Amino acid sequence: MTRTALEVRQNPGGLFTIEDQSLTTGARFYVHHTGTDGVGHGTGPDDPVASLDYAIGLCTASQGDVIYVMPGHAETTTAIALDVIGVKIVGLGWGRTRPTLTASTAASNLLDVTVASCVLQNLRFVGAASGNTALLASSSAGTDLDIIGCSFEHGAAPLLACSMAGSRFRFLNCTWLGTANGPDAAIDLANHCKDWVVSGCRFLYGGYGLDLAVIESLNDAQEGYLIEDIIVVGLDTLLVNIVSSTAAPPDGLMTRVRVMMSAPVNSVGACIAAATSKGMAFADCLGIDETGKAAAKIPKTSVVQ
Repeated sequence: MTRTALEVRQNPGGLFTIEDQSLTTGARFYVHHTGTDGVGHGTGPDDPVASLDYAIGLCTASQGDVIYVMPGHAETTTAIALDVIGVKIVGLGWGRTRPTLTASTAASNLLDVTVASCVLQNLRFVGAASGNTALLASSSAGTDLDIIGCSFEHGAAPLLACSMAGSRFRFLNCTWLGTANGPDAAIDLANHCKDWVVSGCRFLYGGYGLDLAVIESLNDAQEGYLIEDIIVVGLDTLLVNIVSSTAAPPDGLMTRVRVMMSAPVNSVGACIAAATSKGMAFADCLGIDETGKAAAKIPKTSVVQ
């Protein structure tokens, strides 16, 4: 069956339209929890499969296959393996009608990316009370991963919302929401990653905070990265703590960053780990720790109004 970029079906509630802005010659599959995981299902919105992991298994590597996760879809699991090269997963809907993937309390990741050139778009990842190790994790083979417009609701678990080991990943216009005390970091870099981007993202941890840093790399140096146009609310420890490969030239750039700290500190510059400031260049970065005051430049040893 030939499909165009626009598919329409008739619903009791009216006309349901799916419009994919990126053309592809690959197959299209559909997921909703009311569907059926089994042979012959998933090729149309009227007959979806029930789980995202099953839909991934229907895809063919490197063919540009697209999975549409339908509005209102919800599943609780830690068994999703994105292990087919070049698959794009698109969540349909907006607000809380976006597809929701909730972590179970099993000691594993909610979604594991182990292959290259995949896309995750408009999905909602929700943390667990305990057990879960990451909402999203990529292995060293999970390179060129785009995460676009997704939200990560960071509960008491996992300690690390996203654990990234593949190079050239991009977080674009994503949001992290702190919902409980206890987590360590929003993005953990678990490998020597190169040429990655975090752009247009919001880290909203007001009232909860993070125990280590918003973005951290505790053991592996990072190179060629860009952190731009991010807003952090509720920072109570470090903004970034990234191991440097060299003091000069810089490993990466942080620019157009705005930070609100959750409590007064001795120096706004204290939100930058010393090892990080040696490997990162800064441009137009501001931080504030009090109400009614103007922000100060980051990094800086003292606040200057």
